[in-house]
Amino acid sequence: MKSIRKSKNTIMKNILSKTYITLFFFFATFIAFAQDPGSGSTGDPLENPDTPAAPIGDYAWVLALLGIVFVFMNLRAIQNKKVSC
Repeated sequence: MKSIRKSKNTIMKNILSKTYITLFFFFATFIAFAQDPGSGSTGDPLENPDTPAAPIGDYAWVLALLGIVFVFMNLRAIQNKKVSC
């Protein structure tokens, strides 16, 4: 009975630590990329209106396809693991 209780505590600590780490990195990157709305510096090249637009979505379909393949591969691995146990 103690081993079951101990394993549950270990699992809960593991889940909590992963959650805290994920939240820490999320808020750290959110703060790191935040910009002051009233900076007003005119020498910043990022605020230059003559800068051409960046092609953000050119390869979004490739990333989506890779994500779907990754999900199916992981689901298949989990399913095979359950069948073999």
